[in-house]
Amino acid sequence: MREYKQGYTPRHDGEDPFLHISNAKCSELVTKKLNFNGAYNAHAQAFWNASIFGYWHDFESYELRNIYAVYSYGQHFPMYVYDKSIDKWFGNYDRYSHSTSKHQSQARPNGVDIEWTNTIILKNIIHSGGLARSVIDRARH
Repeated sequence: MREYKQGYTPRHDGEDPFLHISNAKCSELVTKKLNFNGAYNAHAQAFWNASIFGYWHDFESYELRNIYAVYSYGQHFPMYVYDKSIDKWFGNYDRYSHSTSKHQSQARPNGVDIEWTNTIILKNIIHSGGLARSVIDRARH
């Protein structure tokens, strides 16, 4: 039995829910919001050792998944986040390393408007399950 990332539920048909693709070709999968793993990297602290990966976060149930996120070398650095509840892309303007900057270029979704923000805001959106809940959570604290 394969272990999945926290917050991820595999497809109900039991098949591998992730497409495996080179980093240079991942932008198309990001644009389509498909689960994927990029190039293998033994040092990456990411799911299945991928240097770039993207997947839908499942919060309340399989049917209510609202957040699609793309990461570089682990969940500590989200590069792009899509919030389905408001049909909006967010991008990370922070810089982490030379290779992560390259990943940001390779994974950028095509033909969409992106609202640029920082790592902390993106993590709040992801962990809250959307921008609206993130704003409410911040207002409560």
